[in-house]
Amino acid sequence: MAYHRIHIRQALGFRESTEQDIDALTAWLSLEMLPHEHRPDHLHEAVYAHCQVTQLEQPAAKRVERLVRSALRSYEDQVQQRVLPA
Repeated sequence: MAYHRIHIRQALGFRESTEQDIDALTAWLSLEMLPHEHRPDHLHEAVYAHCQVTQLEQPAAKRVERLVRSALRSYEDQVQQRVLPA
């Protein structure tokens, strides 16, 4: 199966995601999406659309779920720290 995925990526001009790509997706969510959108299903769709535009192979659904939950949690913590400083 991995053999076919390699050829499909090559044919479509996509590349496999790396840990750096996942970190960049998390940063993109935090900077570009979370200030305006907090609904997880919309954030999932945004991640998939962003991967399409950047020609990055989409992470597995569970990975996207974790990425969105983590980004949401981090963003909410940052907002809370600004609103209620220690």
